[in-house]
Amino acid sequence: MKITFFLLFLSFSAFSQDLPSLSKDITWQRLVHYKPTLFGVESEADNDKFFLSKDGKTHPLHELEKTVEAFKQNNQSAICRFPARYIWLSKILGLPAQSFKECTEFLVFSDKLQAKSASLIFSSYYINTPASAFGHTFLRMNRHAHGAKKEDRTELLDYGINYAALMDTDNALIYAVKAIAGMFNGVFTSVPYYYKVREYNDHESRDLWEYELNLSQAQIDLMVAHIWEMSQTNFDYYYFTENCSYQILAMIDLVDPKFRLVDRIPFYVIPADTVRAAVEEEGLVIEKKFRPSALTRLEAGTKEMSVKELTLVKNLAADPKKCESSLKDLTTSAQQATILDSAIEAMDFLFAKDLLLEKGQKRNDKHELLMIRAENPEISKDKEYKVRKDMFPDQAHRSQRVGLGHGYSAGEGSYQTLSMRFALHDMLDPLPGQPPFSEITFGDVGLRLQQQDYHAPRKLLINHLDIFRVKSYQPVTPWQQNFSWNARIGMGTLRDESFKDQLGSTIELGGGGTVGLGQNQWNLLTLLSKVELTQQDQFAHGWRMAAGPEISTRFVFSDHLSLGLVTSYKWRHYFTDNDFSSTAFQRGGEFRWNMNKTWSLFMKTDWYDIKSQTNQWSELGFYVYY
Repeated sequence: MKITFFLLFLSFSAFSQDLPSLSKDITWQRLVHYKPTLFGVESEADNDKFFLSKDGKTHPLHELEKTVEAFKQNNQSAICRFPARYIWLSKILGLPAQSFKECTEFLVFSDKLQAKSASLIFSSYYINTPASAFGHTFLRMNRHAHGAKKEDRTELLDYGINYAALMDTDNALIYAVKAIAGMFNGVFTSVPYYYKVREYNDHESRDLWEYELNLSQAQIDLMVAHIWEMSQTNFDYYYFTENCSYQILAMIDLVDPKFRLVDRIPFYVIPADTVRAAVEEEGLVIEKKFRPSALTRLEAGTKEMSVKELTLVKNLAADPKKCESSLKDLTTSAQQATILDSAIEAMDFLFAKDLLLEKGQKRNDKHELLMIRAENPEISKDKEYKVRKDMFPDQAHRSQRVGLGHGYSAGEGSYQTLSMRFALHDMLDPLPGQPPFSEITFGDVGLRLQQQDYHAPRKLLINHLDIFRVKSYQPVTPWQQNFSWNARIGMGTLRDESFKDQLGSTIELGGGGTVGLGQNQWNLLTLLSKVELTQQDQFAHGWRMAAGPEISTRFVFSDHLSLGLVTSYKWRHYFTDNDFSSTAFQRGGEFRWNMNKTWSLFMKTDWYDIKSQTNQWSELGFYVYY
């Protein structure tokens, strides 16, 4: 007996001496979400319940010692709070196999998920909501194993694991300030996947892109246990750094020390970049699927319909009981079935919010429409919505862009430009994998090195510095009468003769409509009314307001060639006695040759008529996406 205790003492002493090195293990660091700081490390978790040691947030060794002590004492409270820690440490320390039979809540959670595999889901860009303007990523814990047949998959019954900010405001400006400053709590939640489909696919008309991950059952079990741990704490949510995509990548990184997904992305995190990071991790993604939104399904199903058929579809979606008799005008049951199937999809799109919340008359109308469809003997055909491989978000051009250009101005001589954009996409960038009718730009700065003549010294000017620039030019269709708009906050060098080379800050807003041309409507004609407010100390009262119309077009000749043209006229008011003391007339265009996803060549020109004086700029250059 003495020998046994002596051996146990030696074993524990030897292990205790090894705890310092174990506390630096990458899996332990990921389990407690430690990140390097100027003074050591600190956990990103912001709830004291996540730590067993009082200083566990900043001391990995102390937290490990307390955890090991609790587990060796079979402390069920600690084991049930941190099952992922126990699963990992049991393999290293030789702790007893744990069935977690006393962890009732954790077992209920685990049984609810029944996870046998996992998928990374990307919900496409939703520019009308600031929280989702750059897209959104979350996990789906699948009840099917890898390689399961289509008929054996119950994806809608799977569970989505979501990380998001607990918002306390609907005001876009307040949200932006608080999200950027980390003033929201970020939490993990689990909801049935069908709810996420109804929220994103139907209510917000966002396509879903699904990436099944190549993870073993042991890795899935560890992920489920850590999701449980995460659901009991919170994080400070930062819109550009510690956001949904960052936390989801960290969750995947946890299950394999070889994964370096978080290391593949820059210091700011764009959801599309995280999907690309997963695909680039060798062997991680084994299958990619596309789940079309209600709008995508509806437009595809009604594209060939006549005006009369479209009207019938809309009427049935609005009031199926009243319009059921109109189906008799169709000669065959197959035609009726096609109209009814489209009417169901139209109802899902047009009344998505009421159906999502399961309230109001539309819930009864949906039931009535389904009953009418059930009486039709025709069997609905499964539709396959195939998309080109390069249309998946992981195949899009990278978010960061740098550009170099050389230009000439008739009034100012030659100049060189250097530009840098942190994210994400403009209207002339390569379209595959990106939102085709939106421009989302953050942190775009352009410098111009100007020389008016050979003997004059060069001047370095800030051509533009856009904090953000957003455009939503969704074309009007039979199913959408969207309001086109743009917004910009930034600064740049003024081109007025009176305030030449002066830096001014600008807020710009515009609204109007867009018409789409061509089969996929990627050729756009947009008319906006714009208002611009500029601050510059040399103005009479420090401010200038400008307003007027703008017509812009975009022609997409192929995946590689595109052309943008713009014409605008503005009346300017300096808040003096004169109502409008100057005008500005601009015409310009840019031709873009996107050689591939990495390189683009551009040629652009602008004409400005300001105070009856005309100047022209022409520039050639290239962009590199990285």
